[in-house]
Amino acid sequence: GQTPSFVLEGIFVNRSRSTRIWEPVSIAKVAGPLHGKRSFMLQNVISLEKEKETKLDGAGVIKGKTGKLVGFLDASELEGMVWLTGKGEGGALKAYDPSNNKLITYEIKSLGSKYKANVKDGKISFHVKIESTGRYGEAFAKSAKKLHDGIVKEDKAVLEKHVLDMLQVTVKKMQKELHTEVAGFGNALRIQHPAVWRSVEDNWDETFSEIPITYEVKLNIEEYGASDTTAE
Repeated sequence: GQTPSFVLEGIFVNRSRSTRIWEPVSIAKVAGPLHGKRSFMLQNVISLEKEKETKLDGAGVIKGKTGKLVGFLDASELEGMVWLTGKGEGGALKAYDPSNNKLITYEIKSLGSKYKANVKDGKISFHVKIESTGRYGEAFAKSAKKLHDGIVKEDKAVLEKHVLDMLQVTVKKMQKELHTEVAGFGNALRIQHPAVWRSVEDNWDETFSEIPITYEVKLNIEEYGASDTTAE
């Protein structure tokens, strides 16, 4: 009894609470990339018959040259894409500390990403710098440690490693499986090295598949207080 478009609109409102929801794309915004033969992504929508509800799950990738769906990013890979592009509006990052299997939850307050295109001897490479500010998520534990700079530094390293892993998985999917670039690297190259871009734009998706990419991830944990919150 609900209008599907209104249901989807209500779900997209939660972008400020999740890094697994891509930006909404209207029909008008689809026409431009299709006409310009530019690759892009669309949020994937699935229907859960048993629960009788709609769920957003990953994203479909549309190849610019053909205008056809070439594959999907799953929810985790989409989260990597949100971090890669800096298009997140909020949400939580969760990672387990491999040394003690402790869950670390990081609530995002801000997220930004910058691409640096480098061209040397005719070879293209990219460096991605990602920076985020956030805070610890609430943790209710029976036994808690005092939070000090040492623990915060260790937790930050675990979280940064988790983000780096997500970035590498997502980019590998684009380069080696989908052979389609939808993260905006081409646009960065076009702005920073227009002459080089003109020489590769006609075959960009295939060219991108062989380009090396390095990453720099920096998380700033703020407002963590003096100690964990305990259940007692």
